[in-house]
Formats: sequence, C-alpha cells, structure tokens
Amino acid sequence: MILSAPTLTRGPDRVRYTVRVRETKADVPEELWFEVPTEAAEYLSEQADAAVLGLLVPAMEAGEPLHAEGRVSRRLLTALNEAYQPMLLPIMPHLKVIRVTAATLTDEPAEGAREVATGYSGGVDSFTTLLRPRTEPERPVSLLIHNNVGAHGSGDRDDAVFRERLKRARHAAGRLGLPLVSVDSNLDRFYGRQSGFIATHSVRNVAAVLALQRKVAVYEYSSGHPRARQVVRAPGDIARIDEASLPLLATESFRTVPTGAEYTRLEKLLLVSGHPVTYGLLDVCIQPRQTHGRINCSACVKCLRAQFLFECAGRLEHYREVFDLRRWRGLRSFQIASLLRGQLDQPDEILRYARENGLHIPFASRLLALPGIYQAAKAFHRLSLRLPSAP
Repeated sequence: MILSAPTLTRGPDRVRYTVRVRETKADVPEELWFEVPTEAAEYLSEQADAAVLGLLVPAMEAGEPLHAEGRVSRRLLTALNEAYQPMLLPIMPHLKVIRVTAATLTDEPAEGAREVATGYSGGVDSFTTLLRPRTEPERPVSLLIHNNVGAHGSGDRDDAVFRERLKRARHAAGRLGLPLVSVDSNLDRFYGRQSGFIATHSVRNVAAVLALQRKVAVYEYSSGHPRARQVVRAPGDIARIDEASLPLLATESFRTVPTGAEYTRLEKLLLVSGHPVTYGLLDVCIQPRQTHGRINCSACVKCLRAQFLFECAGRLEHYREVFDLRRWRGLRSFQIASLLRGQLDQPDEILRYARENGLHIPFASRLLALPGIYQAAKAFHRLSLRLPSAP
C-alpha cells in the first residue's frame, strides 16, 4: 500500500488534508481525508504521520507493506515497526505484521505545537479527563476535539448523528470555556468488520489528532478501563492496552497520554456527577438513534448503569434533561436483577456501594434474577432495543 504525500486543499468553509492510496489489494477508497473548519486551518500538519497511523491497520489486514511518499516522524515510524504492531495482534489476531517505510524521515518538532487537547464525547470517560484533579506539573486542557472516525457509525444516517453530537459538543465547549476543533474524515471506510471501532478506536482517534500536530503537543486520551483491568490479551477491545500502547503513538513534538485509568467505573460516575456542568450534557448512550429528543435512550446497558448509580448517589434528578426517568423506572427491576446476576462491569463494587447507600432489592428483581426468567427477560430487553421506540 503506497500513500502519496499529503496535500492541503482549502474550500469555502473547510480545509482538507488528503493522501491518495494506490497499489493495494484491499478494497478501500482511493483517497483518505481529514477535514477541519477554515478557522482551524493553522492546526493542519503537512506530514504524513496521520495517514500512516490511520492506515496501519488496513495495511496489516491486507498483509501489505505500507510506504509513505511524504515526511514521517522517525520516532513514530520506529514505534510502529518495533513495538506497536505486536501489541495489536492479541486484539485483532487476523492482522499480520508488516513493514512501514517513508520516503523522508524527520526529527524536526513542530515549533508551534503548544495545545493540550482531549477528545470530547460528552461521556463519563471524557468528562473524567476534563474534571479530574490534576497534579502540579500537569498543564490544563486547552482544546477540545470532536472526531468523526467511526464512533457515530457509518453512512448518511450516522453522519447525521455526528452532526447532532457536534452541535452538543459546541454547546459544551462554550459551557466549559474551551475552544473546539471538529475533524471530519472518511477513515472509517478503510476498516473492515473484524477491525471495528471498539477494536481500533485509539488508532483512529490519534490518527485524526495527528493531522493537527502543528498546534497540538499533547493529546490526553480518556482510558476506558481502570489500570488494574488492563491486560495485553484482550481480543476486540483496544482500550485494554491503553497504558502500554498509547505512549508509543508520539512524534518529536506530539505525545499521546492515557488518562483516567486510576479510577474505576464507579469512581468515574461519582466524580462527574459531582460537577453541575455535566447535568445537561452527559452522553453515555450506545443507541443514539433511539433517544427522541433526549441525549440518551435511557435503556441501553450504559444508560441503565449510569442511572442506577446516580440514583444510589442521590443525583439522578440532576440528569432528568438527558435521561427519560419514566423509562428508567420501568427498567429498574431488570437492572438490579442484572447486578444480582453479576452481569454488570465490576458488580461486587457496585452492589457494595448500592447497599451502603440504602438499596432495597425489590421482589421483582429477585424473581427476574432466577436463571430461566433472567435469560428470557434479557432476550426481550435486547429485542426491545432493536425495535423503534415510540417518541
């Protein structure tokens, strides 16, 4: 797979970073592009780092060497060849280790890179990065980034999800007093089913931010798992290797820093719910087309977990704008049954916290937790999530 040197093309209100892709057996588009609003044009780098990282997994899927005709960071190229690829194999065993080369290697840092950026999704991990207490040497976040690299789905319908979430991100940026840069891209179209978003999200997101490295020096990447649960062998979930893998995705002036792994999921939810800025903004939902005006569907596994813990903490009413609390009450007994069955992430910690905060387990939950009944209830709930819900 050969990548041309990047070109920057200015349109009426957008600037696009483009590389042409040729000499590949993979069924992929002929061009990869990242696009930012005109006012963010100064962020775009002319180096090929973003394209090389973004297309590393597609090249590994095809088992083809990857060559960039543009300039590539020596530090990044060395890490991709020597350390990073072997880390991906336990996550995606179908990949093959390949050779990554470039026409020109550079050791020169971007002199204007000063920003400390983090991705904004409105989720618990994202807010933890923004709101966690910082140690004295840590510089505060100075820039929010909202990427379109697969988290919102693919195709026209899911592009509408990105646009809607971007509106909310801009509103959040105003509330937080931080600038925001949106990065649109067709990167998702290069990834196959075996390399879906959960398995590759950090590669995709860091690639998009590398396109901005003329101004971005640090990218704080919100960790999805506590440090104690991060392991090397975790098929399908790249977040399990954040602590070891993300620092490798660096250039001479840019580094990726995993953040939030010092907290458990319960600790994160309690941290963010202590900050009023999250009350009208929190977005934990994995069913974004089922929300009907609210940010969250209130019925998926992440919505149920958040509502349950906020209720235990006495903070659920603060989130009535973003959750349908009536729908939650109808599913509360099922959620507690799931907890009793050990079906939630870290169930012992959550159950202990709930009991310490006066949880009374209703008879309906004990009944639903019986093995045969629970399996039927779980199957019905899954089916209900796939069906269009009434507004």
